[in-house]
Amino acid sequence: MKLKKINFSLVFNRRNRLNKDGTSLIQIRAYQNNPSGTKERWFSTGIFLEPLDWDEKYHKVCSTHPLAHLYNQHLRKYLQNFEDFELNLLQRKGRCTIHDLPEKVPGGIERDTYNFLEFYERELDLDNLMETTRKNQRTTLNKLLLFKGKYIHFDDLNYKFIRDFERFLYKKGLVANGIEKHHKNLKKYINRAVLEGFIEDNPYKKFKVKREAPHRTYLTEEELGKLENLLFTENQKFLEKIRDFFLLCCYTGLRFSDASKLNENHIVKSSNGWEIQMKSSKTKKLAVLPISLIFIDKNGQSKPVQLLKKYWDNPEYRTNDGSFRDIPFFNYTNQYVNRELRTITKMAGVSKRITTHAGRRTFATIMATKVQAPIVQRLLQHQKMDMTNQYIQLGHGDIKKELKKIKWV
Repeated sequence: MKLKKINFSLVFNRRNRLNKDGTSLIQIRAYQNNPSGTKERWFSTGIFLEPLDWDEKYHKVCSTHPLAHLYNQHLRKYLQNFEDFELNLLQRKGRCTIHDLPEKVPGGIERDTYNFLEFYERELDLDNLMETTRKNQRTTLNKLLLFKGKYIHFDDLNYKFIRDFERFLYKKGLVANGIEKHHKNLKKYINRAVLEGFIEDNPYKKFKVKREAPHRTYLTEEELGKLENLLFTENQKFLEKIRDFFLLCCYTGLRFSDASKLNENHIVKSSNGWEIQMKSSKTKKLAVLPISLIFIDKNGQSKPVQLLKKYWDNPEYRTNDGSFRDIPFFNYTNQYVNRELRTITKMAGVSKRITTHAGRRTFATIMATKVQAPIVQRLLQHQKMDMTNQYIQLGHGDIKKELKKIKWV
């Protein structure tokens, strides 16, 4: 009897028995109509789920699970790897039985032998992250490589490991808040390893991460005015454009990733004025900002609208027939803008060392003195007010100014 092709399928909770934490394993079943012996073999995927997170009809992780996209990517890849293994053997030897299959999933995860650093890198590569976020999380991976070399077993990830890693970072000259960021990144991938069943007890349950109150730079309205009134020579036009870009961040609260992509297609003009409508690079949600209603000057004109009008009719952004070109007004890198901002602030007589993100904090701080906090939260697109409060940096002068507005009688 001729051997048939091996059938590979995903099976959840094969023995209909849950672990103590209420989860069960997803396995791969390999079945073949083999007249001379065993017809099936089972392989662990290393992924554990609760029953409600498994879609039995479509044999995949339910979309409601926080790691559904990632897990389903893994599962599809595991099945494909088995298919490729079988095809390769058929091409070389003319036959493939389930006994010829490897002991573990090709390219899969083995609980006892898998390297946490490989797991970290693999998850990092699979995630759909902004490039700045990916770079930040890879920096932590590089620190772990310096700390322990190329291999960290899952069993090594305990309280002592976390404590020793923190001491290592201090010896490298990092400060508390810089170390806190590395803890945040490491914790993310340890949490994921716990969810996938490679670690039983999360060491961060017992470890308290230290954090100091950071000094967050922003500009007062007076300092912002110094930048607005700054004059440039013909040879300094490139600095003027960078100044305008930073002012746009101050006027709108846009993140650098969004402000640097802003083009004419994101600006909607109507009888109610101008709005910026664009999908946020970070949140993936539509941001709607009524710029005609904010930062109004003494002549009743919106500062962000006036700034954008300055570039609206620039031939650089239009085709020969006058239609829009889908290119940003300010196509800069963050590093370049931050470097040139040092020159610009020095020219304006502003002593603070600022970055592009200071524009977002400046926006939040000034708006907080003019509208209620929930409005600031919506404008910044924050899910929680706690995050908004971190952006509002009221100085002593601001507090006195607001107190004077109160009508006590």
